[in-house]
Amino acid sequence: SLQAANLCSSYAPQACRPSLLRLARISRTPATAVCPFLRAVTGPERPSRPPRAAGARKLPVLYNSRVSALRLCQCRIVTAHASMLRSTSALLLTRLATTTIRAMAAIDSSGCAGECYADGTYQRGSRLRLGLVRHGESMNNVHEAQGTYKTGRVADPELSPRGRRQAEVLGAFLGNTSKAEYFGLGKIDEIWVSPHRRTLDTAAPAAKATGLAPRVYTDIFEAGGIYDANDAYDAFVARGGMTRAEMQAAHPTYVLPDAVDATGWYRGPGKESDDECRARAKRVLERVRATASGLKDSRNVLVVAHYDFISAFLDAVLVPGTTGEFARWRHHNTAVTVVDIEQATGEVAFMKVNAAPHIYEADEGLLSGF
Repeated sequence: SLQAANLCSSYAPQACRPSLLRLARISRTPATAVCPFLRAVTGPERPSRPPRAAGARKLPVLYNSRVSALRLCQCRIVTAHASMLRSTSALLLTRLATTTIRAMAAIDSSGCAGECYADGTYQRGSRLRLGLVRHGESMNNVHEAQGTYKTGRVADPELSPRGRRQAEVLGAFLGNTSKAEYFGLGKIDEIWVSPHRRTLDTAAPAAKATGLAPRVYTDIFEAGGIYDANDAYDAFVARGGMTRAEMQAAHPTYVLPDAVDATGWYRGPGKESDDECRARAKRVLERVRATASGLKDSRNVLVVAHYDFISAFLDAVLVPGTTGEFARWRHHNTAVTVVDIEQATGEVAFMKVNAAPHIYEADEGLLSGF
């Protein structure tokens, strides 16, 4: 895959040099064997861009000093913080080094993924874009920040006042098409939401702003599920969560599955383990890929979920062998991580990670989460 370097080196931002060099070292590839690739990231001159075929539409410039990073050796341009890539572990880098020799993934002016190949041609392809949103700050998050989580938490917490404001700000941002294009979500086709109280409430302003009826999915709930714990936090009792009647009363436009009934929706025997959550996230990834494979046209979906579940989902994409706690990713409350799943191949490209422009734009001291 390093032989695709002539293309990808044309787009390698300066900030990515340390990670590119580390990739060469861990792949044990001599510099002479990947001369165009390494010369592009070590030499003073930046090679010219590949030629564009006659009649092909001009691709936007996706790299800059803030938000560009190279999906190494798969030769994709993705929008993520270069600082995150520099700190990415060798394990992640090796997972990203696939044998695919596509030149790069690009976003055209409509926000649709496409492919720019080595001969300069551009082909628009269908994809499923997921905007993965962590819920607004919950009262359990407040207890966690105050050091009273074990004694103050509840099984299914409400949003804090700050969390409700975060949800409102996110909804207003997504309701503005030009602003939502920052995420590539100028037109949202669906909203998927976890059945926890805090996620249902977080999705409500976005649903109102977009005119969409969120669809509840009971397989994207937070790691652990719905449970009460003793003060020592070593004994757990499962709770059902919101009942169908409670959900319908609070959010009458939401589409509920049959799994939400008079007893709630959570069926676990107690507290779900981290590895059980990881297995569930892998099943969700397969469901999402199956959904993508059946698309005729590209679709954008807002997915309102949770810190640990989103982390498990992203690990399922990049490092599916990961076990235990969710330590690799960071998600501020209502921050958005955007991924594309290609219709033809099921491959996943990262577009944004933990992006919260709506929080910074509001400038109300709303940033929270870790």
